Amino acid sequence: VAAAGGMVQWVGRKSKAEIYDLMRRASLLVFPSEWYEPFGLVIVEAFANGLPVVAGRIGAAAELIDSGRTGFLFEPGNPMMLNAAVRYALESPEALACMGKAAAEEYGAKYTPARNLSQLTDIYAEAIRANGAKNLAFNRSEVANG
Repeated sequence: VAAAGGMVQWVGRKSKAEIYDLMRRASLLVFPSEWYEPFGLVIVEAFANGLPVVAGRIGAAAELIDSGRTGFLFEPGNPMMLNAAVRYALESPEALACMGKAAAEEYGAKYTPARNLSQLTDIYAEAIRANGAKNLAFNRSEVANG
């Protein structure tokens, strides 16, 4: 942190709205977890706010981040790789801006509520077809409208 020259801020506990506001104003999200994350909600939230992510190549981060396009991956537990990824990102504002745009596009293509509903209803429809359910009515618009 000391080597970051004032570029890192500790902001304490914040509400979701405050977190999203901070994400929209940030240059990069660093997610250095060494633990297996089954789904990287923080990463998806960063993408929703046009924020590229540097994260360890483990769990969901390895699946969600396209290294060099929506952020960077490093080997968990390797501080030299983490340092190199963050340094490159911060010293390459044009590349960082492109990654932020790609992250937002990735969110729009895969993770919006509408996209998730569509994927979920497709899964249910396929399960119904695969199990030969003949008397089940399945109407996507009824699900979407509650």
